[in-house]
Amino acid sequence: MIPVSSRMRASTRAAIALIVGVPLLGFASTQAREHPRADPDPLPTHAVFLPLVAKHPLAAPILLTPPDGYVAPDGSANLSWSPSPGGGLHFLHAERPGAVVDLGTLGPVSFTDPGTWSWTVRARGTTTNYYSPWAPAWTFTIPVQAISDDPAITSPPSGTVLHTGRPTVTWSQTRHNDIVYPYTDTYHIQVDDNPAFDSPEYEESGFTGSTRKLMQLAYTTSRGFPFYSLLPYAAYHVRIRSFSLDGEISAWSATSQFDVTAPYDDCKSNGTGPKTFSISGGSSDPDAPHMYRVDISEIDPGVGGSQTLTIYATVNSPGTTSIDAVDVALVTDSGEAAPLAFSLSSGTALNGQWTGGWTMPGSYCYNYGFELHLANAIGEDSAVLIARNN
Repeated sequence: MIPVSSRMRASTRAAIALIVGVPLLGFASTQAREHPRADPDPLPTHAVFLPLVAKHPLAAPILLTPPDGYVAPDGSANLSWSPSPGGGLHFLHAERPGAVVDLGTLGPVSFTDPGTWSWTVRARGTTTNYYSPWAPAWTFTIPVQAISDDPAITSPPSGTVLHTGRPTVTWSQTRHNDIVYPYTDTYHIQVDDNPAFDSPEYEESGFTGSTRKLMQLAYTTSRGFPFYSLLPYAAYHVRIRSFSLDGEISAWSATSQFDVTAPYDDCKSNGTGPKTFSISGGSSDPDAPHMYRVDISEIDPGVGGSQTLTIYATVNSPGTTSIDAVDVALVTDSGEAAPLAFSLSSGTALNGQWTGGWTMPGSYCYNYGFELHLANAIGEDSAVLIARNN
């Protein structure tokens, strides 16, 4: 049963009034009565010729179990109702703080997700497009069951050798008296090169599910752009624990140990092709510099490759104050920035191209980008470009 954000809405539509004694095919007025109707398009608001066929609205279903206000002692509630005569598919709507369930069903529904739920049902006709009214809503409560089985790492198994800087960890989810709460239990994972976990290399908490890719946010530039780093070559230990909706915390799982070893398989054929960035914004002041394009050349994966950048810039009209400062810094996912040398390669300092290059001393599996800054005596322009973000 999957909570969803959208909710079904009951709509009311005008129905054609029945005129006693009028032949079967006749003139129908737009005198209205409201009936729930599946068709999202309203009836015409002008006079039309329609066959006058009686439409009998469906009666609302009658909720049966569990009784209103029920508290489930065993961690589950079976919802049932008396179907509407003439109804086919029934629609259940249930909600609690933080979750909504909308479900089409032909029979009873079982709930194990904890919390206090409000629920109701309506029917759709088997031979008509009419919905019944919603049944009066009832509530039931499923208390959070105590943790009976802590989570356990299932992958990678201890002793695994991996050739990836982005390993995926999976685990068996916490059980509460044999019930799993996939939408309310949250998890806390730690990865460290020290089995004592005294300074985790990777740590995250507050997420649901049973899998996580270990690719952490290592650095955010001054303009808010993220870099995600790969795990360096080393031996790692991973463990996980869970938090229940009522605040109960599981024990840490048994530790799984894995090695990340060269070469990264992720690096194969993972070069960066030539890229062109179009840049907008910047100062609109007269004579202020404006960067409008950056070209980055192709680069192959591996150590020692080189790459060239070309910055296209001009000076806003009337364009009489030369650009006298072009500063570019290479930014890696470790957060380190290295200044690069750039010089005018084409055109003039009022409207030209500035070119420079760099050589990365490590593998191009890692992410990198550039912080660019231009200035003259009137103003400045700056940008951040992400060349690779694995």
